[in-house]
Amino acid sequence: MKSGVTFDDKEVLTAFRRAPDIMHRHVINKMLRGGHELWREMQRNIRANNSMADSVLISSGTVKQGGDKLNPSVEVGVGAAHAIFVEEGSKPGGTPNDQTLEDWIKRKQIEPLDPSMDMEDLKFLIGRKIRQEGTPKKPFADPAVKTMRSRIFKLINEGVEAGLKEAFG
Repeated sequence: MKSGVTFDDKEVLTAFRRAPDIMHRHVINKMLRGGHELWREMQRNIRANNSMADSVLISSGTVKQGGDKLNPSVEVGVGAAHAIFVEEGSKPGGTPNDQTLEDWIKRKQIEPLDPSMDMEDLKFLIGRKIRQEGTPKKPFADPAVKTMRSRIFKLINEGVEAGLKEAFG
């Protein structure tokens, strides 16, 4: 035995046909807003961490829409190659390239204690220390996600509510 309910009301059927587009529009807009708010929180963390080459990290951030109507997604990312080393730190063994070290030294206005040292000497000493000891982690993404999680869910729920209200009145 089977039983069921059939909607044959034209208004209800029209609302169901329109619902995916309406829901997608409302939800993706809120997801994008959440993504941008998450990125701003990540930027605040980068600045607060006093991270290496923070201007490069900040300028390499992206918020991208993905997925489709039924599975919308938003990706917040950092394109700078060294972002992972800032977030997670590094083990001994690697050294940043000379230009990265020089940019960082200039930005931090590091002056050698010994006046006979030049930029090459500073880059060598700092590079050697990083190679021997690694770098400490200065997480910016993970703390931002933890801080913003409830805010992002709130935004998405607002999008769902607005979409349902528009689609079904």
